[in-house]
Amino acid sequence: MTTEEIFASIQEDPSMVTARKRLKIRLAKILAVMESARNNSADVKHIRNETLYLHEVYRLSDPNIKNQYLMAMQKEIEVLEGSNTWDSGEPIPVDSVDQSKIVPLLILFNVKRSGKYKCRICARGDVQDATTYEDSLSSSNLAQDGLMFLLNMVLTNSWHLGQLDIQGAYLNAPINTELYVKAPKVYGYKNMLFKLRKSLYGLRQSGYLWNQEISSFLIQIGFQEIEFWPSLYQKNYDGVEGIKHTILLGLFVDDMVVVSSKECDFKELVAMLNTRYTVKTVNDGGEPIYDILGLEIEYKVGSHLSMTMGKSLEEKLPKLGFNLSDKVTSLPLVYDFKLPEKLKIDSVDLAEKIQKCRKAVGLLNYVVGKYRPDINFVVNVLASYQLYPTEEIMKLLHKTINYLWGTRNHKLIWRYDDIIKGNFKIIVDASHGNREKFQSQYGYMVYMNNLLVGYKTGTTSIACMSSTEAETYVVNEASLKFEYWIPLLEEYYSEITKELYCDNQSAIKLCKADTFVKFRDKFHGIRAYRARQQMKNIGFDLKFVESKSNPADVLTKFAPHKDNITLFMKNFEY
Repeated sequence: MTTEEIFASIQEDPSMVTARKRLKIRLAKILAVMESARNNSADVKHIRNETLYLHEVYRLSDPNIKNQYLMAMQKEIEVLEGSNTWDSGEPIPVDSVDQSKIVPLLILFNVKRSGKYKCRICARGDVQDATTYEDSLSSSNLAQDGLMFLLNMVLTNSWHLGQLDIQGAYLNAPINTELYVKAPKVYGYKNMLFKLRKSLYGLRQSGYLWNQEISSFLIQIGFQEIEFWPSLYQKNYDGVEGIKHTILLGLFVDDMVVVSSKECDFKELVAMLNTRYTVKTVNDGGEPIYDILGLEIEYKVGSHLSMTMGKSLEEKLPKLGFNLSDKVTSLPLVYDFKLPEKLKIDSVDLAEKIQKCRKAVGLLNYVVGKYRPDINFVVNVLASYQLYPTEEIMKLLHKTINYLWGTRNHKLIWRYDDIIKGNFKIIVDASHGNREKFQSQYGYMVYMNNLLVGYKTGTTSIACMSSTEAETYVVNEASLKFEYWIPLLEEYYSEITKELYCDNQSAIKLCKADTFVKFRDKFHGIRAYRARQQMKNIGFDLKFVESKSNPADVLTKFAPHKDNITLFMKNFEY
């Protein structure tokens, strides 16, 4: 009797739990564990391109594959030795040091998309003793907004785009704490330790120490970190004949995205970095295709810049366990959709459904954040019901996964001909009372130089009495983006047009009014007055847009107007 047959027989029997029924459940669990063990064997994990542990590598049946992994481990050890990561020449007995200063090692293996076998030896920071690091220390990486700013500047100004990789980034930062790791077996030692010299991957403080190291060097060679924009650096200087040179640099751990007004600046930067680090040039601008932070980017000077994750989605979506179809290419609209109550479902496979749902929603959220605002709203709804996978929610999830599969090669496209230099605008929308507990859904789209660089959808933190209140809420939320973007843009544009578009005339009048207006409560009153103050301080213009010409409509409704869908999808090439 299979696991599925056992579950089916249990569900068909509505009677109280009997001894026989309990026995069936136990048998089903045993079968599920056995099935999981079969599916998680080393050979299967390798075929699925999943991460392997050292003991699993030794269990691989194909000796050639096993040797490829072991050769990758040997290469990793050589890199660690070359970086003086630990004192391998002076092993120390385990019982001779304070045990709280010993951090276990973890050896992981996988195969990269390029087919290269990779090994990473890292520290078990999850079990690192709290006395060996400062919990308040943190590291930063280039945010999505920062990446979009860099790419926007590239296309808008027809600048040079390059990509670098700092080899063994963390290993360049000296460690400031006394720590030890157990000597890997390949050294032939038993119960011996190596003292750490460098910030090994996995240590709690490694990210911070590397950030300090690279930031210090970049400042030393003339860069400045841009305030409020994490891991984004700029360098401006006058070259020959007074020509202004600009270099913008975004850092994500060991990946560098470099934007420069002149190609020679990129080459000079590489030379300076190589004086201190081992730098690999991933793309010097000679090829139009880039793989940057999970995005497949195509950049053609004076033509366009596009972003997609087609190859990645072809690899990841089939692993979610849904039946996939290429036929679904229209937005996952749901008419007359009723939000289910958040109640525990009486189902023997509830845990399995929750796990499947959370895994799928996690991937969807990642893709949305990168380049797919078209599914932002529906994913926002699904995220609220990950722990309540009703039949209706699972159908919506399946529909969304199929849509993403059918449109996996869609590209978020910026066209050079659409550029309006110095234009910064936000388009907002709100759907009154369409979420749980009568909260309203709001959304907005952010454009820099008339190119889409950001978007967000969410629910109001309080129920709004009218659509005017809901629209006032989103106007206030979106206006904060001006505070974030405008100071940066003012460094590169002498004149900036600042506009915020809303399709509710009453909300616009309320936010623009100079006279005192009485509100039903302090909460909404403060938001309206804050929007007024933002308009005066930042100088943006609040304008009206017709409801049927508002692309942000797609971020707030299950079934947006067809004209708005058409307008919204102009952001994509397919």
